[in-house]
Amino acid sequence: MKPRLLHISAIGKTASGLLLPQAQAAQSMGFDVGFIYSPDPPVTSKLRTDGFTVFEVPIARKLSPTQDIRSIGAIKDVMTQWKPDIVHTHTSKGGAVGRAAAILYGKANVVHTIHGFPFIAGQPSLKYWTYLGLEWVMARYMTDVLLSQSREDVRLARRYRLRARYAYPQWIGNGVDLLLFDPRFVPKTTKLRQAHSVPGENKILLTIARIKKEKGLGEVVEALVPLRSLPWSWFIVGGIEEPGFYSRLRERIREVGLEDRVVFLGPRDDIPELLAEADWYILASHREGVPRSLIEAHAMAVPSITTDIRGCNEVCVDAQTGFIVPATQVLPLAAALEQALTGSADEYECMRIKARMRAEANFDENAVIERILDSYRPILTADGKNLTVKPHALDREKRAG
Repeated sequence: MKPRLLHISAIGKTASGLLLPQAQAAQSMGFDVGFIYSPDPPVTSKLRTDGFTVFEVPIARKLSPTQDIRSIGAIKDVMTQWKPDIVHTHTSKGGAVGRAAAILYGKANVVHTIHGFPFIAGQPSLKYWTYLGLEWVMARYMTDVLLSQSREDVRLARRYRLRARYAYPQWIGNGVDLLLFDPRFVPKTTKLRQAHSVPGENKILLTIARIKKEKGLGEVVEALVPLRSLPWSWFIVGGIEEPGFYSRLRERIREVGLEDRVVFLGPRDDIPELLAEADWYILASHREGVPRSLIEAHAMAVPSITTDIRGCNEVCVDAQTGFIVPATQVLPLAAALEQALTGSADEYECMRIKARMRAEANFDENAVIERILDSYRPILTADGKNLTVKPHALDREKRAG
């Protein structure tokens, strides 16, 4: 019988986007792979067509004790029915309900990937220590193996002695498909410019992020106000997660007279093509894990302006592949944007080359997948199970889906 691997995340987009390549690789190794996430019919249809088992369980994104208890019970029932050998949870909320259910089930090894600890510097003290305490308990008593995308989170875990049953977190990194995100293979078009009547001299600034305050979109608006005389257009890709913030942001854009310079594109699935047309990538987040979008920009040779926080400062190298500025501060962000918009062509081209080189050297998704799959082997060996197929790199067509 094939060993069974069950991925748990709060939303289907995580499964179909971030987790699909590693799930395909595990499938090719001989795993029977399943997913649990909140109902998302389009994602579920695609994953089932690709040969995955899918269970839809409502999981609240935010703390909701009543719903969380229901989710834990429903997930435990799925485990009892499907009998996974390994339960692999993702993100803070998926990790919390998934690991709690796995403990109740009691017959699976639990792996959790840290996509960014929820406790971050600058939070109110009570919130910080509450999150840290919860993560410490779940790691020590509900987790067999911890994986971390961020080296900084690995160091932080050791500082607080936050470890799983077997060991401290293993660094796995984060990465993208370097063939899918390759400027040599993605044609550079002017579709975005034509669709939105962008003047030819304007530099295209691109941000890919959910519309919420912590993504720093408000600071970017304020930083762009004194730069309105320079030629630029800013495009924002992503769904609205905080409607109130989105309304205030739109109102502020109108107040400062930038309606014709800022465009909300909503969710898109043509990210490589959008990046191919972008001149600069902007990510002014207050907190991140190791942001995939920033890696995608580097892979597409798009220099970036980002903040000096965990994850972002592990991808971007200041003054080499872009500019790093303090989080939440408008003036340094404005200065970096001005430098980007007025810098020389030679400096810009040098940054483009270094960005792609850094992605190739540090953010290859295949290497990340190998580290994840290697973390499963001791578990299966201890359980007396063997993998039937050796891992191999997936071809571009299969991974692009």
